[in-house]
This record gives sequence, C-alpha cells and structure tokens, in this order.
Amino acid sequence: MHLRLDLVKQSMTTRKQVSNMTIANKLLSPAIEAQAKREGALNALEAVYVKARYARFKKVNWGGRIFDGIQFGDGSLIAVKPGAFNRLTLVSVEHESMLG
Repeated sequence: MHLRLDLVKQSMTTRKQVSNMTIANKLLSPAIEAQAKREGALNALEAVYVKARYARFKKVNWGGRIFDGIQFGDGSLIAVKPGAFNRLTLVSVEHESMLG
C-alpha cells in the first residue's frame, strides 16, 4: 500500500516538474550554452530564433540597459544578460516580470 502511494506521489511530482518546464527552459540546452560561449551570446540567440518559428523577438531591460531576447507563446523568454567582465550570457526566464 505504501509503495503504491509513493509511486503515485512520485508520478504527480514528475508531472508538476514537466509542466513547470517552460519553452525557454527546454530550448536553452547545454549545447546552446556552449554555442554561446564559442560564438557569442547574440549568435546563439539568433540560432535559437531561427529554429523556433513560434517565437518573437523582444527587447528586454536588465538594470536600465536594453538587450535582445526571444519571447515564446507561454510568456517565457531566452534573453541576453550582461555578465561579469563585460561578457554576455543567455538565460531563460519564466516571465517578463522576473527580469531584474
């Protein structure tokens, strides 16, 4: 009985985790992050945009400065974010209101 209950709880938790995955989280794979390091964040962002036909280009505001991003149908974004030492990185954000 306990084993069955544990399996049901585990199944529900897994479903919640899958449903919490945004389009941006799914598309920002380790391969894209490696491409961003190799070719630059803007080139990697453009590569994602070309592949994701259901996305739209968007300007995002990080700390008073404007950067490029892609917004998907579920409201999630992949955005260029300024990093340390003037480096640009790609981040996935669940919603535009979470930008800092």
